Amino acid sequence: MSTISTNLRRSKEPSKEDQTRLFFALPPEAKAGDVGAGMGTERFEINAVLTLQHQEDSYAGKMYLFTPYLCFASLDRKSVRFTIPLSTIRRVERLNSRAGVFALSLVLWHGMKLVIQLTSMRSTAEAFCDRLREGLRLQLQLGQMKVVKSFSKTLYSEVLCAVDSTHPEKGGDVNNSKAPDGAS
Repeated sequence: MSTISTNLRRSKEPSKEDQTRLFFALPPEAKAGDVGAGMGTERFEINAVLTLQHQEDSYAGKMYLFTPYLCFASLDRKSVRFTIPLSTIRRVERLNSRAGVFALSLVLWHGMKLVIQLTSMRSTAEAFCDRLREGLRLQLQLGQMKVVKSFSKTLYSEVLCAVDSTHPEKGGDVNNSKAPDGAS
């Protein structure tokens, strides 16, 4: 009985950083305060609106930048939540949009496109972009982006994607399939 009470006394509430790490399923070494060498000592968060490729729905929420991860949570924290390793981002473009709106287009490893409108002040949006650029450069220097291709080949989902690409009715590329006899 004494060990239970001792354990209860020793337990403490998780800190806000621990709660954030658990919410986004970040590994223990990527704590919310670790933003990387030369990138500051705290996490960077910014208000944003997320739009997925070929969808009209948009989700307002907060974008978080941790050392090797870019995270997003919608305002209700239930609709949309994701964690993307920076090493899986293939391309980042700044979009020309209406005045006062700062928008980025991210193309991920498998070609998925995310459009992110940063809805904060311009100086905050530019600081976020600078941190994102530094994080991407750091991942490139560490060689993490080269590892993604070889790592992704070990995943079972890659086998499923390869099988689906041979069947156009399951979402594969129609141009790669053979036309039936007599059709041109």
